[in-house]
Amino acid sequence: MKINEKGRSMIEMLGVLAIIAVLTVGGIAGYSKAMHKYKMNKSIQQITDIVFNIRSLFANERDYKGVNSIFLKNPDLISEGMVIDSDMPVLRNALNHVIAVYSGGGYSLRDEGDYGSFAIYIHDINNKRECVELVTRDWGTVSSGLVFVAVVNNPSGDIDIIEGDVYLGCHGGKQGQSVIACAGGDIIPTPMPLHIAAEACTDKSEIAIKFY
Repeated sequence: MKINEKGRSMIEMLGVLAIIAVLTVGGIAGYSKAMHKYKMNKSIQQITDIVFNIRSLFANERDYKGVNSIFLKNPDLISEGMVIDSDMPVLRNALNHVIAVYSGGGYSLRDEGDYGSFAIYIHDINNKRECVELVTRDWGTVSSGLVFVAVVNNPSGDIDIIEGDVYLGCHGGKQGQSVIACAGGDIIPTPMPLHIAAEACTDKSEIAIKFY
């Protein structure tokens, strides 16, 4: 008696399931990578918009006096998609980094009390890759108003140069606040070289970008 068997064997079914699993994992990984790229580009655009808006608003002023984190609540300065942190007068970008801004005083590379420049600080960067991508970004040149791009470990004080296990490259500020790497001076050009950024950035980094 001849028996006709139809359907798939267990081995074939397991093979199909394995293929589906591989495709699913690959799809998720691809989506995650694409989403990260989108958020990174969006975050860079948000920071660029803030810089442009500050410069535009102060185009007819002598300096940037009055620019601070509270000032960023001005709706004319907030880039699309940014969220105001209700606990502090700061903004969060598409990657959920805290964005703060300061002008004059100790944050200037020139004399104390000079408000001719302002700095964008990016806090809560809990991913080394994000830090490297941001700090190696071409934020401009001296001729376009960029002063420096720095990886710092304490942005609450003045920018300075610390001798030792750090990179030199920027000038000005008081002794006591650490700059891990700074591009924009005579030693390290901008954009910051990848190998320097990779050594300076960690899974918990902060970045300062200063403009005239």
